[in-house]
Amino acid sequence: MACDFDASALESLQGELAVVCVVNVIQTLGILFMVWLTLRPGIHPILNAVERIKEDSPIPEVGANGFRCLARTYQPNGGVQEQPGASQFQGLP
Repeated sequence: MACDFDASALESLQGELAVVCVVNVIQTLGILFMVWLTLRPGIHPILNAVERIKEDSPIPEVGANGFRCLARTYQPNGGVQEQPGASQFQGLP
């Protein structure tokens, strides 16, 4: 009698542990999916824009206004190219 109770309790516990394992796997996959959803549209365009800038090719127009502004802002001289031989100190005494 006690042996039957222990066996049924063990089977019940194993079933509950299996459910917990499945829930943990589903939660982990859900978290990874949420991270991917965040990274894909957020980081991927930035990485693509950086590669295009390194290749010295224009950034695609669609959704690039913010990137173009950042590129102009952080480019030396604000995106203005100096003339050869020109000095920034011309006209100073």
